[in-house]
Amino acid sequence: MVDLRTAWRRLAMLAGTVLCLWAFASPVQAQSCNISVVAPAFGSVDVLGGAPATGYGSFAVTCSGAAKQVVQVCPSFGAGNGGAASDGSARYMTSGAGVLRYNIYQDAQMATIWGSVFGDMGATSPPSVLVTLDLSGTGSANLPINASVFGGQASSVAPSTYASTITANYRFAYYSGLGCQSVNTNASTSTFLMTATYVPNCNVATSDLNFGSFAIMTAPVDGIGRVSVTCSAGSSYTIALSGGVANSTDPTQRHLSRGADLFIRYGLYRDTSHVLPWGSDLNTLNGGTGVGSAQQFNVFGRIPVQVLPPAGTYQDTIIATVAY
Repeated sequence: MVDLRTAWRRLAMLAGTVLCLWAFASPVQAQSCNISVVAPAFGSVDVLGGAPATGYGSFAVTCSGAAKQVVQVCPSFGAGNGGAASDGSARYMTSGAGVLRYNIYQDAQMATIWGSVFGDMGATSPPSVLVTLDLSGTGSANLPINASVFGGQASSVAPSTYASTITANYRFAYYSGLGCQSVNTNASTSTFLMTATYVPNCNVATSDLNFGSFAIMTAPVDGIGRVSVTCSAGSSYTIALSGGVANSTDPTQRHLSRGADLFIRYGLYRDTSHVLPWGSDLNTLNGGTGVGSAQQFNVFGRIPVQVLPPAGTYQDTIIATVAY
């Protein structure tokens, strides 16, 4: 005879086991994340000096899901519609056919590139952002976005406004202990715009003109100085030389002075023949078109034959002004 009480107890135990297994197999609450990006702002940049120009933005993420869980967020930043180097070492902002090289980084030292898991930025990778959810099932994290326009590209870049639209692809999942390559769910995308305006600029440097020493004059005394101008590629510029301490209006009648009353007449010229004066009015200017690197101009000085004042050191100060 079957013991019905024992059979019912066994059925009850089996049902409890099934219920227990069902409870453990219930799915973890699905996670969701909202992303926002403030693009790094460069504003106006100057690449003539060789130093990089930096810009800073921010990445923010807010996630929800099961309490006390950790959500891994992987924000991939693509090459942008301006393109990038095949190894991801540089992104490009463009203006027509012009290209301005820059990149986006995870760190303030501009050492770790903010890349992508999708292969359009070479072997570079995105950062892995871990968001810990609190007891209410929500959490947030923020990361700085660092960017740099490379220096040393003035000879290949013309003044203009450059831009590139970056596609950002976000993937997120509960943290498994693996890297971003393993996160392939919950993909969403957004875009942000990178811009930089390279304004025309010029730098000028000079070297002194020394006529040397002489006691008497039987022929003109000549000397050569130099003006070095570095202007943005394609930018037209002019160079004016002032009238010196005596404020001479005639570039050929400047004064090398000693005190208030003693002087030696001299002139500054644009040519070796000492025919084309170099001054500050429209007809006596020198100039050219910038190439992004230094361009040298000789300043030809001449002291004409004249009755010399008492011996001593005579000098003048000339200001070189570049207009562009």
